[in-house]
Amino acid sequence: MIFLITGIPGHGKTLFAVSLIDKLLKKNDDPKQTPRRIFADIDGLDFPNVPLSPPDWRDTPEGSQVFYDECQEDFGPDQGGRSTNPIIQALEKHRHTGHDIYLITQHPKLLHSHIRRLVGRHYHVIRKHGTETAIVYQKDGHIDVDKGWLLPELDNFPFQYPKELFDKYKSATRHTVKAQMPRWLKRSLTFLSIGFVVVLVGGYIAITSIFSPSEAQTISDPEPQSEVVPLTITEPIESAQALRPVACISNQTDCTCYDQSGFKLFIPISKCRS
Repeated sequence: MIFLITGIPGHGKTLFAVSLIDKLLKKNDDPKQTPRRIFADIDGLDFPNVPLSPPDWRDTPEGSQVFYDECQEDFGPDQGGRSTNPIIQALEKHRHTGHDIYLITQHPKLLHSHIRRLVGRHYHVIRKHGTETAIVYQKDGHIDVDKGWLLPELDNFPFQYPKELFDKYKSATRHTVKAQMPRWLKRSLTFLSIGFVVVLVGGYIAITSIFSPSEAQTISDPEPQSEVVPLTITEPIESAQALRPVACISNQTDCTCYDQSGFKLFIPISKCRS
């Protein structure tokens, strides 16, 4: 099978390939498995029994597993349609000899389209915000990595960078990528900070408005109501002559006065006799 491993620099595509080599070597140590030769041209690779990949994969024994890093240098586009390179043409029948070919590059379009049509499985590695973890998307056939919105629909798995393999090869970008906070997390923290400040200020204003001295003074010392002016009752005004007695009859026990109309007036005896 032809395996394609892609990813931009610093995202761990070569480290992922090194981890595959490590697994293949451990598989060769299993007495139940038939050992297979492994070849790789990864810069600085430090594994025993893994010689350098030859320019022509056909020069390796049948059943070999051959890795080509930066494979666009030897398998890049030369013209449209079917390649004229005999090494690439021979890939059409690589399974006849039991070979597995691993091609490592930054983007699938850096390869000749002839090879892309022959890819059996594609691994695309994307590092997560500069951390020591990547997501590996996989698909039978090659992935159109330019359509990023389709990646979540593919099978994928996390790839935790194995620190024990850092010294097994030479990487120019492994330690130059710094961890970054995701954009969505930055926005969330910003909104949370603003919301916290708003709640804090609002709470402070509410509390101070309840317990402020001016309000307390207003509650404890209410403003006096309008002063009540006592009503002074003056002597009644005699508005009519009819209220004046015109005749009084007095005896030893009683005294009665009458107005000009002849109606009896109810007045004190002392005033009647005076």
